Amino acid sequence: MTDVRLTLNTTVPTDCTQVGRWQFWIDRGGTFTDIVAQRPDGSTCVHKLLSENPERYIDAPIQGIRELMGIEEGEPIPSEKIAVVKMGTTVATNALLERKGDHYLGGNFASERYRDR
Repeated sequence: MTDVRLTLNTTVPTDCTQVGRWQFWIDRGGTFTDIVAQRPDGSTCVHKLLSENPERYIDAPIQGIRELMGIEEGEPIPSEKIAVVKMGTTVATNALLERKGDHYLGGNFASERYRDR
């Protein structure tokens, strides 16, 4: 599967402390990780990659940030060039809804008041 990149012709409003630095909003799902980024020049772009692709990378959000910033594997990500990274995920929520979440929880939740029957 190839990565999909789409450049938007819009500018996301930002306060003056964020100007000149990257901003990332990431949604990590079970299949895909979607990233909306605002470049230092104020333009925005969208990047999509597989959430799991161990042959290419260990962590999809980090890989997406690397690709958008043009940083080679093994090079450090320059944190001083990043204003914000906000990330949400539906992985654990979906696993619970599909009753496949036991490995996400790491055990059972119980209290004295609500015992197993």
